[in-house]
Formats: sequence, C-alpha cells, structure tokens
Amino acid sequence: MLLNEQSTPDPVTYETIENSQYRHILGGSGFEVHQKTIQNISGYGFKDRDDTFLTTLVLELEEVYICIKAGPVLRIVISNETRDELPDVIFST
Repeated sequence: MLLNEQSTPDPVTYETIENSQYRHILGGSGFEVHQKTIQNISGYGFKDRDDTFLTTLVLELEEVYICIKAGPVLRIVISNETRDELPDVIFST
C-alpha cells in the first residue's frame, strides 16, 4: 500500500497534543449508507505456511459494496460494483 502523508488529516476533525508520541489524534470520522441490510460478508487475505491473514472485508448490501482494507491506514471504499483486485477468499457467508 502506498501512503500519502499530509500535514493535517483533512477532512477529518483532529486535535494535536503536545509531547505526544503521535503527530495527530483523530477526533472522529464517519460515513453513512442508507441501505442497512447486509446480504453477504466475504473475507480475503493470504496464507503463509500454517497462518492465515485476513486483509480485506467486503460487505455486500442491497445495492452497494463496502470494501474495508487493513494496512497502516484503514481504507474503506463504497461502490456500486465488486472490486476485482481482491486477494484469495478466506471465508464467505
């Protein structure tokens, strides 16, 4: 994953705290979808010897997909179609 560091976490509300080990403290962020019923949940990732690593969750709602990808920054994408560049399927409901 490529990181894009910026001087402020715009547009997220934040506050800085002096003498903190973190540069920014996030005050909060959020999003809302109007469709609340989850049709399916799928987990994607990879296997490394005996371990399985979950990296991505895809929530399928009535007309949209929510793709949550882990990394140094949690990335959430809401779209009308599935993502093609997903890793191997680990589970699906």
